[in-house]
Amino acid sequence: MREQVVSEEIMILKELVREKFKLSPPKITLVIVNKRINQRFFEQTAAKTQSPSSDLVSVRNPPCGTIVDCNMVCNAQGDKLYDFFLVSQTATQGCILPTHFFVSYDNSGILQDVLQELTYSLCYFYFNWSGSIKVPAPC
Repeated sequence: MREQVVSEEIMILKELVREKFKLSPPKITLVIVNKRINQRFFEQTAAKTQSPSSDLVSVRNPPCGTIVDCNMVCNAQGDKLYDFFLVSQTATQGCILPTHFFVSYDNSGILQDVLQELTYSLCYFYFNWSGSIKVPAPC
């Protein structure tokens, strides 16, 4: 159902661009940002203990700037449609909530790594706060 709505919106976007820019259409990358998600990510490290036989594992929040885009979690549908999760903030208490980015339309040819770095950099451009925010400024 959601894919059908997104594909209809993309068709409308293509028609609008075709009407407005008849001679040279612009390059567009459409990214849908969702901050209300249920996924949680953790960083797992082996704990240093005195006993070599103990298998204690330490679990903590991932560092700021962590991007999750593996196939087990995200749905890559070729080079043009893909999604990823970004941890743009640090949590002082509790578990961190990442932000989900879904690239639904891309005719600009921007590389996936470059777009991920751009979205992380945009999280620091909020005019009223010196730290990072959850949703980038242009959204």
